[in-house]
Amino acid sequence: LLDDAEAADCGRCDLCLERSGKPPRWTAAPSSGADAARDHLRGVDVTIEPRRQWATGLDEPKGKIKPERQPRVGRALSRIGDGGWGPEVAGLLDRSITDISPDVINGIVGILRRWDWEQRPGWICPMPSRRHAAVIDAIAAEVGKLGKLPVHPCLTHSGDGGFQADQSNSAFQLSNVWGRLSIDRAHLPDEQLRSGPVLLIDDSADSRWTITVAAHVLQGAGTGPVLPFVLQSR
Repeated sequence: LLDDAEAADCGRCDLCLERSGKPPRWTAAPSSGADAARDHLRGVDVTIEPRRQWATGLDEPKGKIKPERQPRVGRALSRIGDGGWGPEVAGLLDRSITDISPDVINGIVGILRRWDWEQRPGWICPMPSRRHAAVIDAIAAEVGKLGKLPVHPCLTHSGDGGFQADQSNSAFQLSNVWGRLSIDRAHLPDEQLRSGPVLLIDDSADSRWTITVAAHVLQGAGTGPVLPFVLQSR
């Protein structure tokens, strides 16, 4: 017993080791360990590789995607479920977090600063969204203000298709968005600005078909390279 007056030192427990001047066998992890891991994850840039071929099994589109109609390699703030930005992004998307924190904006700005693009984007296009338009538009506006980039919401979504997350395979995911994204020419920038790179902002990239079709549509309307940025990806 710990309060036994006749007990002798065992030489094994942390208390006895401490009395003998030896270091204890176990030490508590520093409280900053979790914060350090989180900060490390928040500093890792997540890339999004472009799709180079349309899904098989469809009459249209099919075959290879022309290089000039593909998006460039994109960036994501987080991976779905990671311990860095993941919890905050999930809260924004499920509406349990209603305000976009300055930390999130600073994290996005950090990614944009580190992005090794050939040419800086000259304008921003937010992706139309039925569920997360408020978050996407707010981030586009904030990034536009900080980067002095005009925001042109020239993409529109039509039709009553299901959500991408509910589609069972790649062909269904592609057909769910193909033909439903189009250009609102009233919101296109002028030809000179339009022909330069555009930062495309979306909530997530799971199948990558939404940003693939969006880039195809935008570049078909005469835009320059499309640089996708999303809050989360696989």
